[in-house]
Order: sequence, then structure tokens, then C-alpha cells
Amino acid sequence: MNGDKLEYLYNLRPNGLSYDASSIAKRVNGKLVYYFPKWMSGKTEDEWISLKMLNKSLKLLGIDNQEYYDVMVLSISDSKDRPKCPCGTYTRYCSPTIGYRKYCSMDCQIKFNLKGRKQSEETIRKRSEGMKGKKNALGYHHTEKAKMAMSKARKGVPHSDIWKLNSSIAASLRYERMPEKMPSYNNSKRGKYYSEKFQYEFTYQSSWELYFIKECDTIDRIKVLKRGYNYITKYVDPISNKIRRYEPDFEVILDDGSVIVVEIKPYNLVSDSVVTSKRNAILDRINNENLSIKYITLTEIELYNSELPLIDYILGDNIYK
Repeated sequence: MNGDKLEYLYNLRPNGLSYDASSIAKRVNGKLVYYFPKWMSGKTEDEWISLKMLNKSLKLLGIDNQEYYDVMVLSISDSKDRPKCPCGTYTRYCSPTIGYRKYCSMDCQIKFNLKGRKQSEETIRKRSEGMKGKKNALGYHHTEKAKMAMSKARKGVPHSDIWKLNSSIAASLRYERMPEKMPSYNNSKRGKYYSEKFQYEFTYQSSWELYFIKECDTIDRIKVLKRGYNYITKYVDPISNKIRRYEPDFEVILDDGSVIVVEIKPYNLVSDSVVTSKRNAILDRINNENLSIKYITLTEIELYNSELPLIDYILGDNIYK
């Protein structure tokens, strides 16, 4: 907005009328609303409207909420009169409720004290020396003594199931948001693999799944391998008591037409309450619907057993109940 428009809006204001920041905003039924005076809107009555409506109304007048704040709170008619940092730089405008920042940067906030007096170079140097090795972008590091105390307090205290669930959900969301920044673990390799035998591009969630796919490529009796989306089953999450969907990892079809649904899990999780609930749900479905399929769970023990071929585990009974 140019200076003429700001000056015109300033001249519309009744003589001697001034506002402070607390008088142009208030909460009504828990919602923040802003004062839109009749002398500005051109209407017959004053209004209290939301920030969204305020921005729309101001746009019709050719201004924004920064100029609104300049006239209503600061009572200025020229943009050159806007607040400046003690260093002489204009500060950034935030919102009608916050107004302008006091300093233009973090450096100036550190450099000048609350009274606006410039600190001596010696004071700045001493503070800088005292903060070396302690300050980072997020704040201050804990001292070694504090780290040791926190470590001792946490030692031997197991995480709750709710904590584990929330951590798992948070990790999944982080991977979806920024997969390139997620750490890579030995059994959590993710990627895509195209199988010439099955003419299908698999998306694997771990190195164990990739190993299983490649092994199936070499087994003649396996004629079809695909994801287990045909056997998505609802189960009750024992932690949250909510109904969730469970999709097994793979569906294997042999040369005789028999179907085996395969779930790949680390051995230390086969007895986990959530894993057990999923397994019981699909086994109940198989029994209730008389499905001619078999469900098995494979762990790293079966996958990497050099003494017994993988096909023997696939053809055998499920050893994890």
C-alpha cells in the first residue's frame, strides 16, 4: 500500500480517537474477533469480526491488517514511522494482536538489553565465552551431571505399551514425510524390487521381506506371489481398544493351487499383544468363513535357516500360535 492510502485512512479516523492493542481484539465464545469500526467500514454500526473476515473487508478497501494496525494502534499516517529496532532497521510485523517485533533479529535481541542500551563489547565477549559448547539452535545442552541423573532415573523403567504405540505411529509419519532423512536399520530397509518371475514390482518394508521375495523367485513350486491385500481383516487393537485393519504381508499360491498367507515378523515380536491380536483375527476369519487357505508367520529364524529350505516352512504348519 502506498503512503497516500495510509494517510487517507488515517484522516478518516475521528479526531482524538485512539486504540490500544488490547481494545481491538477480544474473545467471543472462545473465538478471537477483531474490532472493525464504522468509520473504516463505511457501515452504520461497529462490528466484531474474525481475522478472515477482517482481511477480506480490508482487501476491499485496498489495505491489509498491517495498515489496519498502523492506523488503529500506532496512529501513524506514514509507513516511515513504523517501529524500528535499536539498530535502526525496521522490525517485522506479525499480526493485529502481536503487532511489530521489538528487534529485527536474534543478534540484536542479544546485543541490546531491555532498556535499549547497547551492551559493551567486553560484556558480549564474556557471554560468548561462557556459552561456548552449551548453546545450540534449540537452546542449551544439559550438563554432564544432569545427563547422568536423567540416565539413572530412566534405567530399568520399561516403556508402556501406549508409549511404544505412539512412538511407532510417530516413526511411520516421519518416514512418510521425509523418508530420505530417516535412519536405515539392518531389518528396516525399504524400497522397490521388480520380480521377473512374477512380473510384479513389490514394495518391501524391510530387508527380510526383500529376502523372502528373492527366495520365492528361486522356488519352482511357488507360481504366484503377491501382497496380502485379498485378506485384509479387522481386529481389535488391545492397546487402544479400537477396531483396525490388518493386511498380511504376502499371499503365496503353489503349483497345486493351495494358498498360503504369510506374515513376516521379528522373533521378539511374535508374542506381542498387537501381533497376537492380528494373528488370532485372521485365524478366526479363516475358520468362520471356511477359507481354503493356510496362515503362517515367518521370523528371521526360519528365513535364514541354512539347514532347512524355506519351502519346508511354507508347506509346514504355523509354529507360532
